[in-house]
Amino acid sequence: MNWEVRTMRSKTSFFNPTLFWKNVTRFWPVWALYTVIWVIVLPLSALNRLRGGWWSSGFHRVLLEDAGHFGIPMAALFGILTAMALFSYLYQSRSACMVHSLPLRRECLFCTNYFTGLLFFLVPNTAVVLLTLLVELMAGDVSLWALGCWWLLVNGACLFFFSFAALCAQLTGHILALPALYGIFNVLVLGLYSVANWVLSESLFGFAGLTDSGWVTALTPLWGMMSAADWYILGDSAEGVLTMNDPLTYGLYAAAAVVMAVLALLLYLRRQVETAGDVVAVPWLRPVFKYGVAVCAGLAFGTATVTVVGLEGSAALWTLILLWAVVGYFVAEMLLKKSFRVFRAWKGAVAVALVVVIGYAGVELDLFGYETRVPLADRVESVTVRGLSSEPYDDGDYLNVQLTDPEDVALVTALHQAVVDQHVNGTDDRPGVAYGTTLALDYVMKDGSTVQRHFNSTYRLGDLGVRGTTANAADALLNDRSVIRASYELDWFAPFEAQMAEMTGWDLETGESTFTTLTTDPGQAQLLWEAVQADFGEGNLGTRYLFDTAERRENCCFNDLTFYLTWSRQGKDGRWLTDDRSFTVTLTPAAEHTIAALTGMGALEETPLVLYGDVVDFPSAEWEAKQSAPGTADGGAIPAATAEPLEG
Repeated sequence: MNWEVRTMRSKTSFFNPTLFWKNVTRFWPVWALYTVIWVIVLPLSALNRLRGGWWSSGFHRVLLEDAGHFGIPMAALFGILTAMALFSYLYQSRSACMVHSLPLRRECLFCTNYFTGLLFFLVPNTAVVLLTLLVELMAGDVSLWALGCWWLLVNGACLFFFSFAALCAQLTGHILALPALYGIFNVLVLGLYSVANWVLSESLFGFAGLTDSGWVTALTPLWGMMSAADWYILGDSAEGVLTMNDPLTYGLYAAAAVVMAVLALLLYLRRQVETAGDVVAVPWLRPVFKYGVAVCAGLAFGTATVTVVGLEGSAALWTLILLWAVVGYFVAEMLLKKSFRVFRAWKGAVAVALVVVIGYAGVELDLFGYETRVPLADRVESVTVRGLSSEPYDDGDYLNVQLTDPEDVALVTALHQAVVDQHVNGTDDRPGVAYGTTLALDYVMKDGSTVQRHFNSTYRLGDLGVRGTTANAADALLNDRSVIRASYELDWFAPFEAQMAEMTGWDLETGESTFTTLTTDPGQAQLLWEAVQADFGEGNLGTRYLFDTAERRENCCFNDLTFYLTWSRQGKDGRWLTDDRSFTVTLTPAAEHTIAALTGMGALEETPLVLYGDVVDFPSAEWEAKQSAPGTADGGAIPAATAEPLEG
């Protein structure tokens, strides 16, 4: 006799209709609120446009922009609200034990709650699209493409943020800790990046900032998704194509949402019911939480305290970072143990303090040679120099050039070395006439690597002409003729043609500045422009001065010459491409070609050239004496000043 009994194999269910409808009836206010907000923002707003008579095809661009600017923050907010509602049973021992005693597998519990949350977004978003479509049909301006893009973008954001919130829900056993963790994780990378940049910039001489190739934005979901979902017109503004900024990145966020959902499920399967009420529900994450809170508290509150109190110096900054890191460590210990008796864990606090001390020592002693490293000129492919302000104040007063010539690169590395030597030797605070400016150096090395340094450098008048000093090295770089051409962008302006010219001046009789339109004739303006370029070529214009010395006052005019230039060419499609720019240069007594051209135009008769020193020293004692003489106070003519204008 065969006693074998046939049994039915049990199937693993991932969805329970009863639990689903219970979620819907219990948490419908969240669903309803989300729906009402979107109905007001889109269909009702569109209907108002139609009734008001100001409907236009631009509505479709507004529709898509709303998906990013409004839809993504909405998804972030309601993602956490929905997760808090659907997984709320995990945060009380009674409800957690009751739900997990039901004849439902954990896979079924999680997946039912997760899919319920997705439907909380999918159904309202679909309804909003259909209502908006009805309004567009009434307006006779339907764009299924725009509506479809809106639906995909908003649902993609909802998928990401709800999955993110569901993952955070498995990491904690406390209902209030869930939104806190969710908010912190959303901005954690950006916050740490910003604070670390601030701390290192205060501690490392020449620190140019941590490299960000887009990873900070990508790991800050709200910012990253909104940036990816921006829309712009590609091509002509009238006939261009409305284009999304970065659809690939947006798709990667959606893919990451699936990964986070799977991780959340795996954590849920291993979750212990007894962790209800714990701040951290995953045992192996508790040390990470404790030391992570210590580091974040030290950096955030340390820098905040220094800013509020107004302390200066890296020693004060790192001391406060140490104190707040220790405080953060004990606070995290209290949260984990749910007790104030945590000081027996002092060994961990000592370890945190020791890490901060080692970090400070490494930065202060420059153990990695960051501050003193100067690239070798023969290994540099190119270098971009920004800053280094100088006189006169025309279009060349702020250096922003990229240099590739080996001789120019050598001048830059010499300046870099001089700045480093000045810092190392402690000569930043020497007495004397000083001038401070910013200096940013961005090297691209021949091996493909990069070196960046940003300085707030001080140059001293007494250092001019002294080999190896910052002032002398800066002066040598500024007055290299190829650097001057690059600074004024003369090669870039080569295809431009002058359309008109203006000149400023100074009336030595009245003590007032003047402004004259020299010519509006393009032919005459072009001749003057060519004269200026000839003087640049011969070194008669463009000389730079770090200090307001007698040499600067005697070799520069007060007069500035400004050109309005146009460049145009016909594109492949037959349309003309144009660009209009202005160019300003301070005149000098040595600019013989320009002065000859101005003389030929008769411009110097109305606006004579005046040395900068005559204006700076104005009024002279003799001029003031003549001003107070009888006959001048009652409206008489003011005598001419003793300083004579330059002759053409």
